[in-house]
Amino acid sequence: MWNWSDATALPRLAGAPFSGKQLDVSFESDELRMEIPDYDVGISGIYVQVQSQDGLWIDISDELTNLFSISLNRAWEDLNTQEWNMGLTNANSDFNSIVLGHIDVSQVDNPEFIIMYEIIGLDGSVLSRGTKTIHYIHVPGEFALHQNYPNPFNPVTTINYDLAKDGHISIVVYDLLGREVKTLINEVQNAGYTSIRWDGTDNRGKTLASGMYFYQMYTGDFILVRKMVLLK
Repeated sequence: MWNWSDATALPRLAGAPFSGKQLDVSFESDELRMEIPDYDVGISGIYVQVQSQDGLWIDISDELTNLFSISLNRAWEDLNTQEWNMGLTNANSDFNSIVLGHIDVSQVDNPEFIIMYEIIGLDGSVLSRGTKTIHYIHVPGEFALHQNYPNPFNPVTTINYDLAKDGHISIVVYDLLGREVKTLINEVQNAGYTSIRWDGTDNRGKTLASGMYFYQMYTGDFILVRKMVLLK
């Protein structure tokens, strides 16, 4: 049963050992989302504690007040810790996913969070308890192939590209006659912002002549070609 004292005590989940069904807690885009499994009994309370390893804060989601009869949040700046205390009084409440909040990581690369959670049933039993470490990885909203730099270049240039989702990617360099001279990438990669360097050599390791070349990125959903100039 929900107890108002749960909202006034010190952080209650100091390293939660796994018990019951494990939860999937992860970032989707900029949302911190928790997937709720099916239980044999109704849920009385959900407790979530988030400790940031980089001093970042989660902006609390407005939708929590619509899902829960009681939704209280606290924070301890000296511990870099936030806590969600959510209580249900309606045993017929039905949901399988909740958004705890949103994150702004414009100033930090790949931040780390320690997530501790506990879900209590209407019968007082612990339905789920656990601790999970997750990282936020900013995923581009769309595929992109950027202009290489420096350009013109000698002898090495860098090509940045954005992957909106996981999948197979190829980046290939062609000469002015459309002949393939170098395969830079031909593999499955995870979504994110990344780059590849090219040293002006062909697939056999031979240094190419000065001139204009084309590089093409293909993902199955996206194809784009750009030009670059090799100088000697």
